[in-house]
Amino acid sequence: MNKALLPLLLCCFIFPASGKDAGWQWYNEKINPKEKENKPVPAAPRQEPDIMQKLAALQTATKRALYEAILYPGVDNFVKYFRLQNYWTQQAGLFTMSARKAMLAHPELDYNL
Repeated sequence: MNKALLPLLLCCFIFPASGKDAGWQWYNEKINPKEKENKPVPAAPRQEPDIMQKLAALQTATKRALYEAILYPGVDNFVKYFRLQNYWTQQAGLFTMSARKAMLAHPELDYNL
């Protein structure tokens, strides 16, 4: 019986010894060569329209939408005008809020005090 166990025990000790010691996962990660980073080519700076031109274009679009809604009544024409009118109302509200913040930050601007 001892003679039969001896080769079996030798096989049990030899096979694990020939195995690869893996260790932790991060020790076995493959190292990829550094890839060249593609730097984005800066696009040509876009020309912003002048603030006065933008304001004039918005006012013209609002007037045109109003006149079109009056001359050609319809749901689409009214919706177009109403959206532009809501834009102006929203901008006025934002302006009012920024004026209030400015008065709080700089009380010397408020002539009522």
